[in-house]
This record gives sequence, structure tokens and C-alpha cells, in this order.
Amino acid sequence: MKFFFPLLLLAFVSVAAATAGSTAKVVVVVGAGGTDEYRKTFTAAAAAWEKAAEDGVAETVMIGIEGDGTQDLKSLEEAIAA
Repeated sequence: MKFFFPLLLLAFVSVAAATAGSTAKVVVVVGAGGTDEYRKTFTAAAAAWEKAAEDGVAETVMIGIEGDGTQDLKSLEEAIAA
């Protein structure tokens, strides 16, 4: 059976230059919900990335978890540019 994975989880880790006071930034992007099975799995994975970032004292940006998704691309572009 062919499966299509409509929920995409991408984690981008951006580490600032090695200067005093620099911090890591973790951007977690979650795509369209898809089936309940995948939605639950990827939501749990996003939460695990968020916890790992917090444990590592990194700045965390979550995209695609809330809202209707119309602003996700803009949010991702802003997170990468920052």
C-alpha cells in the first residue's frame, strides 16, 4: 500500500557564531495534519524537539502547531532571517 505523508516535520538548527553570549536557535516546522495517526506522531515529535531545545537552553521557534497554516511560510522565513 502506498502511503503519503502529509505531515512534514522539519527541524532546523541554527547556531550563532561562537561569540560571547551566542545561543542556539531551534526552528521546528510542522506541516498539514493528515490522518489522526500521523498528526499525533508528528505533534509528539515536535513536542520532543521543543523539550530538547529547552533542555539545551536554546531559543525555540515553533511553526505550524497553531493556526490555519496561512502564515507558516512567512513565519519560517522570518525565523531563518533572524
